[in-house]
Amino acid sequence: NLSIEEIKKRINSEAKQSELNISALERSKQQISSGKNLVLIYLESLEQVYTDNNVFAALTPNINNLMNNGLIFPNINQTSGTGWTIAGTVASQCGTPLLTVKGQVSGNQIMKKGFLNKAVCLGDILHKAGYTQTFMGGAKGEFAGKSRFYRDHDFDKVLGLDELKGKLKDQKYQNTWGLFDDSLFDMAAKEYFSLANSG
Repeated sequence: NLSIEEIKKRINSEAKQSELNISALERSKQQISSGKNLVLIYLESLEQVYTDNNVFAALTPNINNLMNNGLIFPNINQTSGTGWTIAGTVASQCGTPLLTVKGQVSGNQIMKKGFLNKAVCLGDILHKAGYTQTFMGGAKGEFAGKSRFYRDHDFDKVLGLDELKGKLKDQKYQNTWGLFDDSLFDMAAKEYFSLANSG
C-alpha cells in the first residue's frame, strides 16, 4: 500500500522518464471563444498507401483531392500508446498517448476507471467556447469506451450503433461491427447540415 505522496512521486518519476509534461493534465483557466465549425473524420486503419494511385487506382479520389488542395502533415508515425481505437481517439482529442505504469491496457478498462478525467481535451475546450458537439460512430458506443470518453469530455450527443440503426432504410444493411461507412456518412451529413442550419 502506497501513500498518496508516494504515488505522486512515482507518477512524476514515470512522466519524467517518458518525457511527458504532467502539468499538461491540469485544467486551463484560459479564455476560450468560438470560431469556425470543426468536423473530424476518423478513418481507422486507412494508411497513406491507399491514396497512392499507382498501388490502388482511384480508390480514394476525394481524399486525394483534399490532400492536393489542403494542409497535410506527411511522415507522421504512430507512437506507443496510440495504436488501438480509444488510444488513437484520446491521442487526437487530448494530445497524449494512453500510457500507464504497467503499460498499455484495454480501452474499456481505462474508461471504467475514468482515466484522463482531469485532462483538458478538445471537447472540453470547444464546450467552453459554446460549441454544440456530436460524436457519431458506426459501432456500439460501449466499444473501447468511446461513448464514455466523449460524454466525459462534454459532447452534447453521442450516437453509436444503438442510437443510429433505427435510421437505416434497410435494417439488414449492417456488418458485424455495425453500420457501413456509407450509411454513417449519410447520417453524419444530415447531422452536420442540421447543426449548421441551427447556427
